[in-house]
Amino acid sequence: MFQAWFDDGGKDDVSPIYLLAGYSARVQVWKDFAAEWQNELVRSPKLKWLHAIEAYNLKGEFGFDKETGTPSEWVIAHGRGNRDARDRRLLNFVDIIVKHLRPETDSHGITWLISHREYDDFTARLAAVRTATIKDIEDLRTKARNPYFISFQKVLGQELKLRTAQAILTGRNEKTEILFDCGIDNPSNLEEAFDNFMQVLRLDDPRFLNHLQNAKPEYRDDKCNPPLQAADLLAWHIRRMCLEVSRGSTKYEDPVWLRLHDGNLIKYWDFRYEASDWDRILTRVRVKALLGLGIWLPPLR
Repeated sequence: MFQAWFDDGGKDDVSPIYLLAGYSARVQVWKDFAAEWQNELVRSPKLKWLHAIEAYNLKGEFGFDKETGTPSEWVIAHGRGNRDARDRRLLNFVDIIVKHLRPETDSHGITWLISHREYDDFTARLAAVRTATIKDIEDLRTKARNPYFISFQKVLGQELKLRTAQAILTGRNEKTEILFDCGIDNPSNLEEAFDNFMQVLRLDDPRFLNHLQNAKPEYRDDKCNPPLQAADLLAWHIRRMCLEVSRGSTKYEDPVWLRLHDGNLIKYWDFRYEASDWDRILTRVRVKALLGLGIWLPPLR
C-alpha cells in the first residue's frame, strides 16, 4: 500500500498563495524513512521534532521554550541564532528525504497551489453572478480558507490517478491511503470536502475508488510522524519561495530548498488552479442556485 502525507500552508494574510504539499511512497519506504529520520532527531543536539517555522525563526526546538524561556539543546550547543549550523542540520534531513523518496522507489512529491489574488478575483466574479446567493458566496469564502476543500479534486485526484495508472501497468492492485496533519481545520469541513472529492471520483471513473484505502479523511500528529515533518518542510519552502517572488525577487536560493526540490533527485508533480478550474466552480454555483429555484438540471460531470 502507498501512503500520501500532506501538509498545508498559506492561510495567513502574509502568504501570496494557498498550498497543499506532501510526499507519496509505499508503507515500507516510509518505515525505513521514519527510522532514519528519528535517528537524526535524537542525534546531539537532540530535537523533539522538526518544524520548519521553528527552524527558520530560530524558536522552539531551535530557540527557547515559549513558556519557560529555557534554552533548547540546540541553543546550548550552537548558541543563539546560528543560521549556518541550522542549515547544515536541515540538510541532513533533506538527505534522508532524497535517499528514501527517489523515483526508483516509486515515490514522488506532489504540490498544489493557488494565488490569493486569483482567488479574490474569482470571488469578485462570483458576487456578480445573478443566480449566486449570499450563502453561496460566503460558503465558498469560508471553505476556500481551507486549501483542502478546493484542492481535493485536483491534487488528490491526480495522486490517485497516478497510482491507478501504475497499478494497471504493473498488475499490482496497490491502494493509496491519504493522511493529513491533524488540527489543520474543523474536521466537519474536511469531511465535507472529502465527501465532495469521492463524489467527483464516482462521476469521473468509479474504478479510481478501488485504489483508495480510506473513505474518510485520516489525521495524524506531525510531532510524532516524520512523513508529515517532511511535508511541512516542503510546504514551508514553497510558501517562502512564492513570497519572495511576490516581493520582486527573481531567485530563491536557500540551500535547503535547492537540494529539496532538485528534479534530478525527487520526482515532483506540481499542480495549480487555472481559469478553467474556476469556471467549473462557477458553473457548479450557478447550477446549485437553479436547483434551489426548482429548475432541474442533469448532474455535472
